[in-house]
Formats: sequence, C-alpha cells, structure tokens
Amino acid sequence: MVKEEVEITHKVHSMIIGRKGAGIRKIMSDYHVDIKLPKPGDQNPDLVVVSGGDREMVESCIKHLVCLSEDFMDDADDWMDEYIKNSSRNDAHQKVRL
Repeated sequence: MVKEEVEITHKVHSMIIGRKGAGIRKIMSDYHVDIKLPKPGDQNPDLVVVSGGDREMVESCIKHLVCLSEDFMDDADDWMDEYIKNSSRNDAHQKVRL
C-alpha cells in the first residue's frame, strides 16, 4: 500500500468533494485510490492523504488534485476580479444618479 501526503488549501476541499460527494468519489474511482481529507480541528487543515496499491496512480491522483485546486483558486480569483470591477461600475453609476 502506497500512502502519500499533499497540502491542498482547505478553501477548495468542498469543491473537490463536489455535490453529495460525487466529485471525490469519481476521483477515487478513476485513480483506484482512497483520499482522506482533514477533519475539523485537525492540526493541518490543508493536509490530504492519498493511498492506493499503485504508486503511479497515487502520484497521478495527487497531480490531478493539485491541478484541480489551482483551477478552483484561479476561477475564484477571476470571479472576484469581475465582481470588484462590476461593483466599482455600479458604485460610480449610483454616485452619478445621486
């Protein structure tokens, strides 16, 4: 049994888990691994443990999780940038109307 640890920001764990756990179940099925996310109160909220019988599959799964987390964080940054830009326009428009 191969067991590897990786730090993935806790901010994206719910997005990896997906609706009703569908996302994480699909990843575990695709890579034939078990993924353990930290529980509330664990010392390191970012520590994810991936284990399985095949080292290549475990490592591939970790790469996939890292890419997913980066994509989720990029999407969140893009969303926030757009939100701020639109808020600034709305604020300026409201000031003009006053």
